[in-house]
Amino acid sequence: MSLSSPDGNGLGRYAESTPIGTKFSDYLNLALTAVSRLFGRPMQFANSTAQNAHTGMQLGDKALRQDTGILMRYDGTAWKEWESGWFTFSSVLSFTVGTGGSSSVKYRYVNGDMEIKFKFKFGSSPTFTAFVFTVPLLELPEPNEEYGQGWLLDSGTATARSIIRANGTLNNSVQILTHTTGASSGAPTATATITATAPWTWANGDVAAGRFMRSPA
Repeated sequence: MSLSSPDGNGLGRYAESTPIGTKFSDYLNLALTAVSRLFGRPMQFANSTAQNAHTGMQLGDKALRQDTGILMRYDGTAWKEWESGWFTFSSVLSFTVGTGGSSSVKYRYVNGDMEIKFKFKFGSSPTFTAFVFTVPLLELPEPNEEYGQGWLLDSGTATARSIIRANGTLNNSVQILTHTTGASSGAPTATATITATAPWTWANGDVAAGRFMRSPA
């Protein structure tokens, strides 16, 4: 057996006197790939049945649910949602966006928290008494307040107003509050509910959009 000149990886090539020779680095790469698959990637479960049947978990173990695409993390007691892409949520609104309007509520998991983004574009003749809509359940008991950012836009006057808080009204509902006054520093000092006529009378083309985080209680 002889050692040839170094290959592209800086490792020599061992070759027998037979016609077949193999780079030592090829063997090394195969070994590293196997180790990476074993330790560098999360486990995969086809569904909740396979997940619940698994034993021997340790705190911090992660597994990808193939049926949902959600990365789960074991907290020492149970598997919890940890990371995901965006999902569309069929939210129940306490208001209507009117003819020609549109609504969108989406969510994803970020390090065990839930991020929610929403956008409501109002059409003609919208109706509501409070800005309340349902969001996905996170973990009971649900948090009472979620802080985020967003804007209300009056398309007729181009007036905009910031949204500063989402109050949890029920386990899976939130009410969006708006910033009414603030200190010279810009910090909010008062909030108000959003109604059909506040902070203005909603009309075709007006928009409410934002996003906020929910953390397990």
